[in-house]
Amino acid sequence: MNSFSQNSQRRLEIEGLRAVAASLVAVYHIWLGGVSGGVDAFFAVSGFLITSSLLSQQEKQGRINPFYFWAKLARRIFPVALLVIFTTAIFGTFILPQVLWVDTIKHAAASLVYAENWRLAFDAVNYLTQGMEATPYQQFWALSVQGQFYLLWPIVFLFILSFKGIKSKRLFLGGAFLLIFSASLIYSVISTAHNQAFAYYDTFARLWEFSIGAALALCINKIKINKILSFSLGWLGLLGLVFCGLVLDVSNQFPGYVALVPTLGVALVIISGNSITQGSAAQLLSNRYLVRLGGYSYAFYLWHWPVLVFFRHLTKKVDISFIEGAMIIAISFILSIVSTRLFESPIRNSLSLKNSAPLKSFLVIAFMAFPAGATIAGWAAYTKGELLKKLSYSISATPVFWGHEYSTKPLLSHRALMSTLLLLMLAVIDLSHTWISVNKNQLKRNC
Repeated sequence: MNSFSQNSQRRLEIEGLRAVAASLVAVYHIWLGGVSGGVDAFFAVSGFLITSSLLSQQEKQGRINPFYFWAKLARRIFPVALLVIFTTAIFGTFILPQVLWVDTIKHAAASLVYAENWRLAFDAVNYLTQGMEATPYQQFWALSVQGQFYLLWPIVFLFILSFKGIKSKRLFLGGAFLLIFSASLIYSVISTAHNQAFAYYDTFARLWEFSIGAALALCINKIKINKILSFSLGWLGLLGLVFCGLVLDVSNQFPGYVALVPTLGVALVIISGNSITQGSAAQLLSNRYLVRLGGYSYAFYLWHWPVLVFFRHLTKKVDISFIEGAMIIAISFILSIVSTRLFESPIRNSLSLKNSAPLKSFLVIAFMAFPAGATIAGWAAYTKGELLKKLSYSISATPVFWGHEYSTKPLLSHRALMSTLLLLMLAVIDLSHTWISVNKNQLKRNC
């Protein structure tokens, strides 16, 4: 069997990269009204980490079990995502005008099944130009693209490694990644030129960004560079990532070849991490504060957009001042800490789930997904009733609530439904944590 040895040491500069990428996304969304290239950096980092994980599993177990891989990822990404979907639906019923409810429900449902990117693609939506009409779920497009990649990549690995008589599977994998990279990039360039609004959310137009990280994972331990070159490449990559959103028209030119700037920037930073020197970009990114922020970057990315959208509706303001933006970031960061510690970590680090069959993890996630799905379904049913009522009756005077037009029927029954579902969600979380704790204690006693 060929060796797939990977560097088991944690790459701290990658956590720092995550923190920088998430911060860039928030800063550009809040103050600059543009796209930073931070999401593209996330894609390249994901390709590197996921490929490294699959290679490590191949070496340790002699095979790749996609179900264990998917179960591990589900424990990592679903708890916070489901919490954000559920919480956003609850607050959306009180803050958003009814005229936006139908679209918001559609996007909520698409986010729940990791298809928000296709929802936006077929709607040809540029959510940065929508202003007050943007729904609070549209940040899930990037998570949807990542989820589809996570589903696809182990299958690609299994297919490639199924070929017999190959002397160097690493070299064969590299060739396959190069083919995927080339085909996706060519498609991305053509589709961006033809229909950029669709291509921006198209998973197949984004695969090449993941492939850059995947190819790097194959050869990262083989790359040896001197300290001067490492220092130069690291800062070149980091500065390219930070400033590409200012220099390039990201929102109108991505994901074509222009997106090579942030993705190659990530690759250069990771390569420079092989030889960290004093004052290097990798050393800066390995700072304990940035590393800690990187641990919350996933949740921060998910929270910042609904907080921003709700703030705009509550204040009736599209342009955000520095103080207001800082407040939005602070609220989002607090929510990310709470949700990561109370929702993600207990599920992700559960010994009971780690040492059980993947089905148990999938059942726990499905159990947690029920309140979010029920809330969206209840909201949709209520909205459908209101729409039918408006078609049946002529309303001469429409009351106003929080500055928005609402139907004549009070929202009390709907609020009661939302409150009940909130209590149900808390009960589900409590039961999930209790179940995991009990199984963990039983496991410890059996050992």
